[in-house]
Amino acid sequence: MISIVMPCYNCETSLVRTAECIRAQTVADWELIAVDDGSSDGTGAALDALARADARIRVIHQENKGLSAARNLGLREARGAYLAFVDADDYVEPQYIEKLYQACLQGQVPLSCCNHWICEASARRLRFPNAKSAAVYTAEEACASLLYHGIPDVSVWGKLGRRDVFASVHYPEGHIYEDTYCIVDLLTNAQKMVFIPEALYDYRIRDDSLSRDCFTEAKLDFIDSVDHMTEEIAQIFPGKMEAGIQRRKMHALLSVRRYFVDCPAQRQALRDKLEQAVKANAAPVLRQRALPTRDRVAIRSIQLGPRWYDRLWKLLNLMKKRCVRK
Repeated sequence: MISIVMPCYNCETSLVRTAECIRAQTVADWELIAVDDGSSDGTGAALDALARADARIRVIHQENKGLSAARNLGLREARGAYLAFVDADDYVEPQYIEKLYQACLQGQVPLSCCNHWICEASARRLRFPNAKSAAVYTAEEACASLLYHGIPDVSVWGKLGRRDVFASVHYPEGHIYEDTYCIVDLLTNAQKMVFIPEALYDYRIRDDSLSRDCFTEAKLDFIDSVDHMTEEIAQIFPGKMEAGIQRRKMHALLSVRRYFVDCPAQRQALRDKLEQAVKANAAPVLRQRALPTRDRVAIRSIQLGPRWYDRLWKLLNLMKKRCVRK
């Protein structure tokens, strides 16, 4: 009934626990498609051992092509009436699949999603802390909320969808931030989705993910993914969400700008180009009452000059670290 796709890359230390979470599901009629994306550690051997222990686990080995390619392969191989995704270093509650499936049936919708925990070091926070009850969203309502980082989250994990919802979804290979790139396809294919406020998924940010705070050229993919997402929304709902589109595109610029804090001289030209884009589009965004305070302060600091933004970001990080220690 359910196909669960789990891309795997160099995750031998976490994947067994993740697989055991899936094996512990209260719904037994599932298959796990584990795609070993050319891992160089013991991931492949660990997956093969799991498949020998449980016939519902299928392992596919491929050369390293990236997360998007692994997800696309899993989608092609899936045989279930419904599809779900789990990342190999995350955890799910025993009723993860059952409650998402029941939500689809009860809401008579083809797509469901749940709240989730964001786990980093010793800190754990709820993604949507103010969500108290289940709610059904049309595609238009979901896209409008998405532009202000409301329900739903862009991630494909934490969701369960009927097979036809994923029929035209193809993750961009060689491109990161693939969830942001494809979320509008999921929502518009489904037309309606149901959100349940219970946190059934633990999204874990690994302590050794040092690259999260360092600039690479691939970080620019985030701007491209947001551009693609907002262009789709503009085409599907013409003239209805212009303010939200402006805000989300601005947020993408600000998000990438943080990787240029105290950047070396050879990257200052790219930093300046980002800041010019922020300044050129600042006026209509700053007029929005719904603009989050953090975005407003970030824009104002960039208008004052690079050093002001850098100081602000370092101060926010310091405050965050102190909160974690407490």
